[in-house]
Amino acid sequence: MPTLEDEAYQRLVDRLNERRITVISAHPPSGKAYDSELVRIPAKERNSGRYHADIIFVIDTVLFICELKGKSSESTSDVAKLRGIIADYTVAELVSFIRKRTNVATVNWAAITKVVGLIGVVVGDASLPDDIVSIVASAPAEFEVDVGNTLPDASGLREALARVF
Repeated sequence: MPTLEDEAYQRLVDRLNERRITVISAHPPSGKAYDSELVRIPAKERNSGRYHADIIFVIDTVLFICELKGKSSESTSDVAKLRGIIADYTVAELVSFIRKRTNVATVNWAAITKVVGLIGVVVGDASLPDDIVSIVASAPAEFEVDVGNTLPDASGLREALARVF
């Protein structure tokens, strides 16, 4: 029986594929990734060794690094992980690192200007910090997107995500 995290993964990946958004890396909760490469990002100056994101995708000039949970109240450690990735790397470093570890040719890597952390859930039972995008996938075709106001170009992010979700 699928978990809520499995459902979050499937709903987001299905929507990204439906809208022809390039998924760079997708790592399902089961751990078996057959549709894309698994990108592991080394942690700088931390003891955790490396990070792996559940989904990495690009919309326009934004690289989204996505973590999934069943409920938003379960995402505290994932918010910390996303913040760690974004703090550890400049946009150029992260793009270069990910580009070298994938064979994705459909992304205009040079056009990426920002990296945004995203939490995807099925049940939105808690607010997330203003520096994180949240997507509640309450049903297969029902998405509620919340873009924190402290994110650079929050209105542009809202517009880009509205075209997909």
